[in-house]
Amino acid sequence: MDHKQKFEEYLAENPGMYELFKAKVLDKVREGLTRISANGVLSELREEYAGKASINNTFATPLKYKLLAERPALKNFFECRGPAARGKNKEQTQRIINTLAQAARLGLGVAAETGRADAESAIRLALQAAARIMQQLKGQQLKRQIA
Repeated sequence: MDHKQKFEEYLAENPGMYELFKAKVLDKVREGLTRISANGVLSELREEYAGKASINNTFATPLKYKLLAERPALKNFFECRGPAARGKNKEQTQRIINTLAQAARLGLGVAAETGRADAESAIRLALQAAARIMQQLKGQQLKRQIA
């Protein structure tokens, strides 16, 4: 069963959830909020309806998009990433993970070369190396944005 089917099943099992979500979002718009978090809305509903409703953050995004399909004017109130951005975020996350792994190897190598065998020193050195690499990546990113 794919995520869309699970979402439809969730709505069938919790028939009032979408209406509660929509009402809470519209209340926030009326209050004058300009940015709304679907997860935040679900968190508030969880507090209000503790034990009375099954509230699952897994479906925050599908609830948001269901609402946006019904009321497109609300789009500017939510962060909407779309598939291209999600792919970009995965690439950036993978780059960060690779950078941290490289930094850890560098830190451990430096610790071995300097005779610092304790884990705390190795971790500190790895984090310092990671910070330097991340600054370099950020600088490269800024240069690309300016160019």
